[in-house]
Amino acid sequence: MKIREAPGAKVEMVVRKPVAEVFGACVNNAITTKFLFTKSSAKLKLRKRAASTLEMYNASGGVYVESNDKNRRVMAGLPYHGTRSQVEDGVALVGIANSGFKGR
Repeated sequence: MKIREAPGAKVEMVVRKPVAEVFGACVNNAITTKFLFTKSSAKLKLRKRAASTLEMYNASGGVYVESNDKNRRVMAGLPYHGTRSQVEDGVALVGIANSGFKGR
């Protein structure tokens, strides 16, 4: 079977909290280490890199913030195995998408 486009994965969840609170949680490493990363070196800031770790998958890398529209959306890249991730926050709907997976 020939793959015609790179596989990807996307998850979304509705968070029943004010958008400002949800956005703050997505960029604050003291909070993201409670639900996403097991370790993180700093808050996510525009054009800055923060070291993040997912210990359960033995994965770590620098999260680089590409754009940050306060209380609307933050887009960050994760360099795990050539994939990119986007984190979006709008109307308390949080989504994470990974794409660009390469086969063996």
